[in-house]
Amino acid sequence: MKKAHQLLEIKPYHFNTIKPNDSVLDALDIMGRKDLDFAIVLEDDNYLGILTESACAKSFITHGEKTKNIKAKEIMLNGLPIVNYDDSIETCLNTLIIHNATYLPVFDDFVFCGIITMHDLVKEIQHSDMHSVIEPEYSYD
Repeated sequence: MKKAHQLLEIKPYHFNTIKPNDSVLDALDIMGRKDLDFAIVLEDDNYLGILTESACAKSFITHGEKTKNIKAKEIMLNGLPIVNYDDSIETCLNTLIIHNATYLPVFDDFVFCGIITMHDLVKEIQHSDMHSVIEPEYSYD
């Protein structure tokens, strides 16, 4: 079974990074140019969290025009579950499901390695023999 680091190896190195004091508008610009729905918040190569399009949209709904002055660190997600570099894809999937999360930071000891998303895992399952790992929650018989 594949490991978390093998999924990260097929993804480009985190090119969608922002700094904690970058504005929400700067983050949205990067997300738009990279066609992603999140940006990784790093400071001196240390992972702090992620900023999602969803968090930005909620900020616009709550704060309106003032959102352009809000910094990434003010609305980023920073309490996500994490996995280890050598954890299996099954462990990653189960962690996301248990925590009802979409994004999963990966660490090797205390060094940030990247983000695995639910989308990454679904693609991996589609291209592997892992179909048996996922049991249907409902039966339509």
